Amino acid sequence: MTSSQDHLLPLEKDDQTGRGILLIYTGGTIGSAPQDPMDPHSPQIVMPWRDLKTSIPGLDRLGYPIDAISFAEPLNSCDIEPYHWQWMADIIAQRYDDYEGFVILHGTDTLAYTASMLSFMLGHLGKPVVVTGAQIGGVSFVRNDAHQNLLTAAMLAHPKAHGLKCIPEVMVCFGGRILRGNRTRKVDSFRFQGFDSPDLPWLGECGERIVLRPVYSLPIPSEPLRVRTEVERDVIMLEMFPGIQRAKILEAILSQQAPKGIVLRSFGAGNIPTEKGFLSTIQAYLGDGGVVVNVTGVGRGGVNMGLYDTNQQLLDLGIWSGFDMTPEAAMCKLMWLLGQEHDDVQEIFQSSLVGELSM
Repeated sequence: MTSSQDHLLPLEKDDQTGRGILLIYTGGTIGSAPQDPMDPHSPQIVMPWRDLKTSIPGLDRLGYPIDAISFAEPLNSCDIEPYHWQWMADIIAQRYDDYEGFVILHGTDTLAYTASMLSFMLGHLGKPVVVTGAQIGGVSFVRNDAHQNLLTAAMLAHPKAHGLKCIPEVMVCFGGRILRGNRTRKVDSFRFQGFDSPDLPWLGECGERIVLRPVYSLPIPSEPLRVRTEVERDVIMLEMFPGIQRAKILEAILSQQAPKGIVLRSFGAGNIPTEKGFLSTIQAYLGDGGVVVNVTGVGRGGVNMGLYDTNQQLLDLGIWSGFDMTPEAAMCKLMWLLGQEHDDVQEIFQSSLVGELSM
């Protein structure tokens, strides 16, 4: 694994006194600006943290220090890899006792994956970790959602300073919505309300005031933080479509070095084609020790394996149910679990660890 110390800028300390928050800047649209300052329509590039910081009105008036650690080369979030997740978790672990909470600035394309993975890596989390980004960058565009998203995320990360209840979990703050990280999905590529949690009520919302719904948030744990960052990279997601059963795609994927796990994005309540050759390919893969997880490709709801004959056959083969987990959460959870040493991976996968499933 690449060392995070080689790819992070030094900690930038705020000169305000008191106990504050730590901001981790990975890049993304929130810190982007046109490549040509004279042409607002030129391709956007990710700018350094200092450029975004100086553009945000009121950041220095929140009343507490906001220290920052930045990736040396801020990323478009499409370039996020598992070792970047490990860097973020390690930063939080190393500085956990020094701050009230943490904010991660991130691109929107893979934000839901990062929020999901960190929820599993940061076991027994007792402080807020708020992931946010923007649809319009805050460096050069006067009208943007970057500033409000960042300021609100900072307030959620320091609940004591703002008279808020602590939400001790990885959450997403975006477009006025406060969402559980591992229930979050990107639902719009243009509107400011770019994310939602279709199968869990929002943890809160931010309008004229920040209104939290603690009944939906996780309790503050009694155990100390436990960070486990090892993951299995060789996991793939495969979406079902009419004709896949005769397209030889699955056979081609499994004919070489087979992945350790497959997340199936199935039809409806968990259905896939029942063509014998297609099922035989899956059965052979399972017989060789592979893992197949079934989640719905529908935007809301979950899988109900056994409801129809088509998905009862999947249970009979040994495919695991992902219940109402999002595809992003199921993918990250499987990568994370296969990277750990567990004898009961199936039981753990099908149990709720940090509120990622409800069925």
